[in-house]
Order: sequence, then C-alpha cells, then structure tokens
Amino acid sequence: GELIEEHRDLERMVDDLRTEPTEDRLLAFSHRLRVHIRKEENDLFQFAQQSLPAETLAAVGKLLDERVVRICL
Repeated sequence: GELIEEHRDLERMVDDLRTEPTEDRLLAFSHRLRVHIRKEENDLFQFAQQSLPAETLAAVGKLLDERVVRICL
C-alpha cells in the first residue's frame, strides 16, 4: 500500500538526484525520507513489535539486514 508507494517515490527521487543533482531535489528528498521514516517508526514498527513474537521479529530483522539495498549517492 501506501508505504510501498512511498518507497517507489523515494527510489525515483534517488534516480533523479543521480542524473541531475540539485539542492532543491536533495532538500525535497531528505524531507520526504524523514517523514517516511517517522511514519514507519511510529506506525509500522510499533504495530509489528506489539503484534509479533520476539522470535519472529528477530527472524525478520535478520532477513531485512541480508536483503536491504544500501543506497549511496
């Protein structure tokens, strides 16, 4: 849903920064990223911590760490 679409938007913004980096684009990206991270922290992760057993959270954390795409501009 919404969070996945935000991820796609952030990926597009990174592509734009790579091809035509500007201060305005960087500021827009950093603002959008900050808002998105807060949403994940306050909603998604809090819900997961309250709903899933510790073993499941640990397994998911390990998978995320293995599969995360590290983005470096």
